[in-house]
Amino acid sequence: MSSFTFTVHKPASIRYPQKLLNRLQEMLKQHDIARRKNVHASLVWVGEKRMARLQAAYRGKSAATNVLTFPYERVGDSYQTDIVLCRNVIAKDAKKRKVTLEQETTHLILHGLLHVLGFEHHTARGRMKMETLEQMLLEDIFGRSFKDLHGISDGA
Repeated sequence: MSSFTFTVHKPASIRYPQKLLNRLQEMLKQHDIARRKNVHASLVWVGEKRMARLQAAYRGKSAATNVLTFPYERVGDSYQTDIVLCRNVIAKDAKKRKVTLEQETTHLILHGLLHVLGFEHHTARGRMKMETLEQMLLEDIFGRSFKDLHGISDGA
């Protein structure tokens, strides 16, 4: 059986409901996305300047992005990762897509977890598979359609 655990590192000004992490865990387990792997993710919220520095250091791009995923340890069937989130960029993306900040944040946490589990979007086939999976899970979590995922999460 798969397990997902989260450690959250965020300033007090950032609000993200634990119930959404619980629901995300539930959906990932229900659909056996991890295929019996255990994942521990540290969720870290940073400002735009710090995110831009991370983006430059690790991806060679100068602008802040919404999410970066750093898988840093795999022992057997256990994975550990840091998922770094930039609230200001996420808020802009949410507004463009006409979704709530919580919905967009959940999408990006899910996106990062899928990368850790081996899903990629560098090819058309991989992108289609990943976006279809994201849409299905987000629809299960929020009970609404998520059709416009394309092009938003390019930093993971």
